[in-house]
Amino acid sequence: MLAILYDVHGNLPALEAVLEDAGGQGADAWLIGGDVAAFGTWPLECVGRLRGLGAQAAWIRGNLERWQARPGEALDNPVVAGANAYVRDALGPDLVAELGALPGAVRRGATLFCHASPGSDMEPVPREADAEAEAALLEGVEARRVVFGHTHVQFARTSADGRVELVNAGSGACPGAATSGRPTRRWTRRPTRWPCAAWPTTSTRPPARWTPSTRRGRPPRRPACGPRASTSEGTENPQAPRSPFSSHMGRKGDRGRKGPGRLRS
Repeated sequence: MLAILYDVHGNLPALEAVLEDAGGQGADAWLIGGDVAAFGTWPLECVGRLRGLGAQAAWIRGNLERWQARPGEALDNPVVAGANAYVRDALGPDLVAELGALPGAVRRGATLFCHASPGSDMEPVPREADAEAEAALLEGVEARRVVFGHTHVQFARTSADGRVELVNAGSGACPGAATSGRPTRRWTRRPTRWPCAAWPTTSTRPPARWTPSTRRGRPPRRPACGPRASTSEGTENPQAPRSPFSSHMGRKGDRGRKGPGRLRS
C-alpha cells in the first residue's frame, strides 16, 4: 500500500505518529509531497526521518524546498525569509540543494502527484468545483487522477468537466479545516492495485500527548504544528525546542492560497 504524506512542516512528533499509524495499516511505499522542513522546530530531524525510508519513498518538492534552494524566488515576506534562513542553516547547503532539485511532479500509472497543482507549487486546486479555474490548472493534464496538498485541507472530488479525479491528501503534521472544525493530521492511502471507482482515504490523529486542547470544538490558538508541543496534560512542553516562527504558526489560517498570483515552479 502506498501512503501519501504532504506538508510535514518540521513537526517531528506528528510525523512519527503518522508513520507509525500508516505502517501499522500496511503501508510499504511512500510518496512525500513537499514542504517537509520549514516553519516547524525539527527541520533536519523530519528530513532525516523521511530519508530513512530509503528506496520505499518517492519525493517531490514543494514551494518551500524551491524557495530554500533559490531564495530569490520566495515571497517577499519577513516570515518566509526567516524560515528560509532557519532551514538553510539547519540542513546545510548540500541537503538544501538536493531537496530543491527534486521533481515538481511525478506520475505513477494514471495518477499525477504534484504539490499544489500540476503546473504550479503555489496555485492550489480549489476545494469546490470551479470550471474556469480548473481549465487553467489542468491544462494539458492527461492523467485520470491528480493528487496534491499545499492547503492542508483533505478532500476528494471530480473535476467540473468530469474528466479528472482530484485528491488533496491534507497535511501530515499541521491542522487543516476538518469538517468538524477540529485540528487533524492526515495522510492518504492508496492500495497497490488502485480501484478506479473509489478513492479510499483515512486520517489519523497523533496520540493525545501531541494533541492540543480545544475549546467548544474550535482549533486552539496555537496549533500543534507550532514550535511547542503539548503534553498529555494539555500544557506546553518546556523541553520542546523553540522555532523563531511561533507567531506565524499561531496565526496560520490560510485555507486556500499561499500567495498572490500564480507562481509557477
